[in-house]
Amino acid sequence: WVKCQVRDPETVAGHMFRMGIMGLMFSHSPQNLKSNQGLLGSNAEAANICICHDMAECIIGDITPHCKVSVEDKAEREMKAFKELTMHLPEHIGLDLFIPFTRYENQEEGDMNAIITKDYDKFDMILQAFEYEKKEKRGPFLQQFFDSTMTAFKSKAVKKWQKSLLE
Repeated sequence: WVKCQVRDPETVAGHMFRMGIMGLMFSHSPQNLKSNQGLLGSNAEAANICICHDMAECIIGDITPHCKVSVEDKAEREMKAFKELTMHLPEHIGLDLFIPFTRYENQEEGDMNAIITKDYDKFDMILQAFEYEKKEKRGPFLQQFFDSTMTAFKSKAVKKWQKSLLE
């Protein structure tokens, strides 16, 4: 957001909070329950992944494609930051934070909570872009974010949200 000169952009904490709320509110909605790959777990599980997925960013910042950092380097930086965040916690608590983070990163087939969280993350991005464009009244200066998600969503519900947002 800063690179696009958005005034007063959201914080990592604000993003993770909004995602956590999405995980709590929508993971068990009738539209999200059934997929080609099975049933979602608990909405608390999805909320936990939503909250933990970007924790490393509070140390390393948001590494975007514009940063020209390799996927491997990004993963290494995030892993190092996550270990730094959890090193003084009791092991079981550190794992309670680390496991949801790795589930999000790994996006394993059949892990519907991780997959829906990725959809929530991308939707939150375009929702933020929509809100910034509306607030700043500069026209469609954030089109790149909408373009990057045109075919990215996997869940029917989030595809429907995207369609509603773009109408």
